[in-house]
Amino acid sequence: MSEAATPDPSNSPAGAGPAGSVPGAGEDAGAGSGAGVGAGVGSGVDAGIGAAGAGPDPGALIEITFKLYASLTQHLPLQHRTSNYMQLKVARDATIAHIIEPFALPMKLVHLVLINGHYIAPADRATRTLLHGDVLAIWPPVAGG
Repeated sequence: MSEAATPDPSNSPAGAGPAGSVPGAGEDAGAGSGAGVGAGVGSGVDAGIGAAGAGPDPGALIEITFKLYASLTQHLPLQHRTSNYMQLKVARDATIAHIIEPFALPMKLVHLVLINGHYIAPADRATRTLLHGDVLAIWPPVAGG
């Protein structure tokens, strides 16, 4: 089930496309992937993100906390960059991969992914869904020593 997207310009990352659209989440967003970002709701984004056909009501929305760290914060809407997190409403059947797609995160920088503090292996990110109230946190690779 794909949903057309009409992003709220105030929730769009800097450098977003025309009329504040999120890269990869335009009018035809989700063609085949089920991803799209809807109008902003409260302090977060109402995202019609999800894969069709899973669970009792795949169209039902849940609310999660989405956190990005270090250099990845630049992919959040401007008003959320200093706090590094935002609330998202996503489809109950949305996977981690579906949730991060509208934010145009370079996959080589999606290094450490946690749900409620528990590590999610790269092989599980395309199928792992979240529950209402979950916290999805993502870190890029860390260098130093």
